[in-house]
Amino acid sequence: LPAMQACREKGVENIFLTMWGDNGGECSYWSLLPSLYAVRRFYDGVTDMEQIKREFAELTGESFDDMMLLDLPIDMGKIQFNSGAPHKTMLYNDAFLGVYDQALIPGVKEQYADMAERLAPLAERNSPFAYLYRQMTDLCRLLSVKYDLGLRTREAYQAGDKDALRALVPVYAEALELAESFVESFRAAWYKENKPHGFDVQEQRLGGLLLRLRSQSQRLMDYALGKVDSIPELEEEIRHDTAMKIKEIEQQLKDEADEKAREIISIARGFAEMGIDCAKGTTMICSNLVLSII
Repeated sequence: LPAMQACREKGVENIFLTMWGDNGGECSYWSLLPSLYAVRRFYDGVTDMEQIKREFAELTGESFDDMMLLDLPIDMGKIQFNSGAPHKTMLYNDAFLGVYDQALIPGVKEQYADMAERLAPLAERNSPFAYLYRQMTDLCRLLSVKYDLGLRTREAYQAGDKDALRALVPVYAEALELAESFVESFRAAWYKENKPHGFDVQEQRLGGLLLRLRSQSQRLMDYALGKVDSIPELEEEIRHDTAMKIKEIEQQLKDEADEKAREIISIARGFAEMGIDCAKGTTMICSNLVLSII
């Protein structure tokens, strides 16, 4: 809102809104519609969110608030070392290696379950965006099971509780089934919006997840039945400082990028203060007004 007000005050009429597709481009650009519309209306001087929501529904036939629910899984479970995408971190967190297990927050898996219940009815509606609600429903259902699966496994193993480990085998099977459902809905969403190119990356990543869950289930059963003497990965101590170092490097890179963005914005403000008209065909540098909403 302040950025749009500043643009309006300075007469900036051309603004770039960037929607990044880094690292696989998993997120749908259509999920940005509410934010894009709100930003446009902020620039027009309209700040009444209820009015914006009514207009959005009239224009698209879709509820503004319903579409904003697609963002909630991204915000849940902000892990202790400040991950920008905790849902993705915990999706790929290996249940035996457990690099991020010490960053789990109690109650988050229940939040994912609740979110799945909120999204599921939207996936059944006659909506052009039902496929997005289905994808996020499937992701939340998977995370409601997988989120702390590694932690539960390690605790049972280190306690020497083979009965508890045996009881976890069907949980791994459930996680595997839910992961397969997520892959299917993700694939459907991707093919609806994109060329097939690029989904090979997702299938390679998620295929690894599926294979790991399958093999881990079998290894747990083999150990519980005495077919093997140990599971070496679960013997290892989880070192939280390793995960912290990874996030420290990621944060350093982000800070450097933010500093560069601030420099560009400062240059843009200088042009505006000199009275350079960016709206009459002049090349406009003042757009790194970047709204990254995914």
